[in-house]
Formats: sequence, C-alpha cells, structure tokens
Amino acid sequence: AEFQEELTREMRDGFAQQGLKLDKVLEQNQKILEQLSLGSVSRMSLYAYERRPDAPPGKKGKAAAWLGGGTFGSTYRMRKKDGVDDRRYALKFVEDKNSELSELAKEARQLAHLDHPHTVRYFDAFWHTVKARDEDEEDMVQFVIVMELLEGGSLQAKITAPPQPPSAAARWVQQVASGLAYMHSLNL
Repeated sequence: AEFQEELTREMRDGFAQQGLKLDKVLEQNQKILEQLSLGSVSRMSLYAYERRPDAPPGKKGKAAAWLGGGTFGSTYRMRKKDGVDDRRYALKFVEDKNSELSELAKEARQLAHLDHPHTVRYFDAFWHTVKARDEDEEDMVQFVIVMELLEGGSLQAKITAPPQPPSAAARWVQQVASGLAYMHSLNL
C-alpha cells in the first residue's frame, strides 16, 4: 500500500509538471473505457480531423486534414478530442475490400513491434464502420491504423524539388536503408 501511494504521488507530480491533473486524466480514461466496453462509442470518435498547416484557405475539415492516399486508402492528420493528449497523429484508413481481414490485423501486430529511429511509430489499430448514406448502399468497414505524424513533408517532394546536395541525399538513403535493414532483421 505504501509503494502504491508513493507511485501515485510520483504520477501526480509528473502529470502536474505537464500541466495536467491525474484525477481528470483517470476520470476521462474511465469514461472512455466504459463507453468502449458497452460498444456505444466507436474508437474513431476519440479523434478529430486537424487542418494541415499548408491546407488551402478554402478547405475545411476532412479535406483540410488529408495527407495523401494510395491504392489501399487515405491518410489524415488528426488529434485526440479529449484535450489531454496534444500529440498529432496520422490515421490511415484502409479501404481495400479484397484484403483478408486477418491479414490487416496481422500487419498491425507486426507494426506494433517496430522500434527504430527510422521507422514510423505505430500507436493503435481498430475497425471502423462508416454507415451508408442511402438504403441501397452497404456500410463500409475500414481498418484504421494510428501512427506517428511526421511533419517534414514527403520524401518524394524533398528529393525532386529543389535538387538536394549529395550529402543530404546520402543521409536520407542511409536512414531509409537502416530502417529497411531493421525490418528485414524482424523478417518483415
């Protein structure tokens, strides 16, 4: 009991140094856990779209948060709604209807094991259902991957314009190779 009291004091002090109150954080987390366990709240409801700093003035909401897209889906800049966590995230919405659902979950489990300075950090993954707008449409199930938001822009944009000095290009190639070697060491 004494150890637990000391640990709680240390946690309160740590949160206070960040301008947060431990009791408020625990209360909000408890509410979220209760809602999730009852199935009344989608985990997606914990996040809000966040406008990109470079988004055109006329764009709002989801369109202003769009980071990019590809064959499997789109990625958006997002934040948590609760206000406790001021981190920004990249949420990738995988929409490929041909993928095996178990393969997506397997990929998320593999991402969870990555811990390297030259790979994107994985935080969470979950299923999200988008309700159909019309009766003749089906609901769409998406697999959402919550990752670290990298603020530096795309590597492709950095490489192509303007041309970079060879030392910068060499550093980027080394970082990419290091991340790939790490992933290969895990048989990914």
